[in-house]
Amino acid sequence: MPEPILLLIGLAAAGVLVLGPLWRAGEASSTVDDDHEAAVLRHRVALEALRDVEADRRSGSLDDEAYAEQLAEAEARAAATQVALGGAPPATARPAMRSGARATGLVLAAVIGVAL
Repeated sequence: MPEPILLLIGLAAAGVLVLGPLWRAGEASSTVDDDHEAAVLRHRVALEALRDVEADRRSGSLDDEAYAEQLAEAEARAAATQVALGGAPPATARPAMRSGARATGLVLAAVIGVAL
């Protein structure tokens, strides 16, 4: 009776050893990607604000004074988001787990799962 229990404990430990690095690699890259995606989204919103100001001007709903004021605000926001975006690391620069190591880990996890 103790053999199946020892086998289950051994397989659980092996599963943790195999899947641990995969989980940690996914968590680390997620925060970098989320920060970069948020910066990209803020910059897109700032560019949309610039387009909206120009569209309002063309439609005639803004006079010269309001146009100059809103344009200056939108340009400042777009410049600030561009600087923030330029400071963020590109998604390709993040350290990533090799695809071969990831595939090997997934195969080992599948073997452990079948054994369980």
